[in-house]
Amino acid sequence: MAQLLVCSVPNPGHFNPMLTLSRHLAAAGHTILFYTAETFQSKVEASGFKFVSLTGKANYDYRRQEDYFPDRNSVPPGPEWLNLAVRALFSEALVDQYRGLEQILRMRSIDLILIDTLFFGAIPLLLGPRSKRPPVVCCGVNPMLLTGIDAGPTAPLARTAVLVFHALPLSGDFGQRREGSAIIFNPLKTETQSEMRPSPAYEHYAQTEAHGCCYPQRRHI
Repeated sequence: MAQLLVCSVPNPGHFNPMLTLSRHLAAAGHTILFYTAETFQSKVEASGFKFVSLTGKANYDYRRQEDYFPDRNSVPPGPEWLNLAVRALFSEALVDQYRGLEQILRMRSIDLILIDTLFFGAIPLLLGPRSKRPPVVCCGVNPMLLTGIDAGPTAPLARTAVLVFHALPLSGDFGQRREGSAIIFNPLKTETQSEMRPSPAYEHYAQTEAHGCCYPQRRHI
């Protein structure tokens, strides 16, 4: 069966769905290598999976957000707070996430990579040649952020969230911001939203949901 690399942001709302998905895939006979922070190492290994730790800024403890998000209580809720939160919790981890991802791919044979919605460390990989990487599946552990009239309760947040993410630069080793950096935040095609990128760079997008709580769509997107 396949060798799967599962990459998760080290927050419970991201980690738990990815761990559950990994258990289902392991039950189907696949081998799981789980890439997340040391905070979750014991849970990963208790599930019988091999563990590889994130490093640097990516290897944070979600229980101590004041260490890496000091402005969380000084800025009122709103677009500015959301921008700071996305930068502190997700964007600034990108470089270290990607470095570890590169090292794993050099040392191991991986057939498929699964990432959660906000694991930005896969962006540089996705922007490179398709022939140089395994297929990537993005797993939607967050509500889908769409602005269509039939997009559900999260639609009012979508425009703000997407515009905030478009403003985040790829810094450090990756130079100036690239327009393609937005592809990982919302890969879905929609005629009702002009600010979203028209197509994904990864191969598939799988949206998780609670049974019975799916907001009905009037059309396939």
